[in-house]
Amino acid sequence: MLASFLRRRRRRARRAAIQNKGSLYLAECCEPRLLLAAIGSDQTITASITAVGQVDSYTFSASAGQSIFAAVAETVAGSPLSVSIELRAPNNALVTSGSSATGTAILAQSNLVTQSGTYTINIRGLNNTLGSYALTLALPGVAPEPGTDAGPIASAEYHTAAISTADLDVYTIAGTAGGSLLATIGDLDASGFDPQIHVFSPSGALLGNSAGPSGTVVLETALPATGTYYIVASDQLSDETGNYGITIATFGGTQVAGNDGGPISSGAYRTGTIDPGDFDVHTISGTAGGSLLAAMGDLDPANSGFDPQILVFSPTGASLANVVSPNGTNTLLQNLATTGTYYVVTLDQFADETGAYGLSVATFGGTQVTDADSGAINSGERKTGT
Repeated sequence: MLASFLRRRRRRARRAAIQNKGSLYLAECCEPRLLLAAIGSDQTITASITAVGQVDSYTFSASAGQSIFAAVAETVAGSPLSVSIELRAPNNALVTSGSSATGTAILAQSNLVTQSGTYTINIRGLNNTLGSYALTLALPGVAPEPGTDAGPIASAEYHTAAISTADLDVYTIAGTAGGSLLATIGDLDASGFDPQIHVFSPSGALLGNSAGPSGTVVLETALPATGTYYIVASDQLSDETGNYGITIATFGGTQVAGNDGGPISSGAYRTGTIDPGDFDVHTISGTAGGSLLAAMGDLDPANSGFDPQILVFSPTGASLANVVSPNGTNTLLQNLATTGTYYVVTLDQFADETGAYGLSVATFGGTQVTDADSGAINSGERKTGT
């Protein structure tokens, strides 16, 4: 009887082992996953999808109300890889996604980023494609990683840099509530690069963006808060590379004089040059109740595509005037609101052309610069000038 009991027990054990073995054999295979190091703002990571079903995951911290901007692209042109990117919230809910045969970007604006915590970016090959890729994260509201070709920039400083595959260059600048922010970017090589600018508030909310085939301009007025603003330079589709020039300024406040800008005396004539992505800031004192006149002209209209443009800002940074014309333009502001430093900005309309210009600025009343063509004139006197 005992032997029979032991045989039945051994048979039950063998059946259980077979059933367990079968269940292990039939279990669904997990997708390959390669967990990589955390990614920071303005950090680019390169990696490869080497196995069908592989998912590469990157994590970072974000706060509710921020924006999250990420770009991904193949690093070998014409490779089999079609990149797919998705952003998941701390609770693993899908926030946004995108895919492309060459490169793509996703932007989750502040209204979509509703949770604070650890977010995850997942990269895979669409339709089981394989290949190498680059990924960059921009996280407005957080200081960018050091050691890049972007970072803090002084107001009115002209800076040159390069966009590599899937690159996002994050610049930071101080701005004042109620003031204005101007950013221009231009392609320096006439390449396939399509320059793009995004502007974000100190909290990380998107304020504006613009892109163009060779250059573009963004002007944000009545800034919502005092603090650090974030400007992201990129290629529109994240799949082209190129060199660019960029200038960013906030008004009012101290400006970089540069080679062509800086303080100008009332009635003075000045010449300067504009490069792609460049603008010059000229400062002049004005008096409440007085007037301001500014005139600008292309010095070589027959040979340049330069379209002269003038912007004028008050001492507090409010936008007062914006005029442009193919060869030259002028603006007259009357009954100035406050006494203080006014800002006169000279630029090309689309930030993509180069040119030489002449500029004159004057405020009234007050002392004026005189030369051979100007100054005191007697009643009834006739003068000539150039």
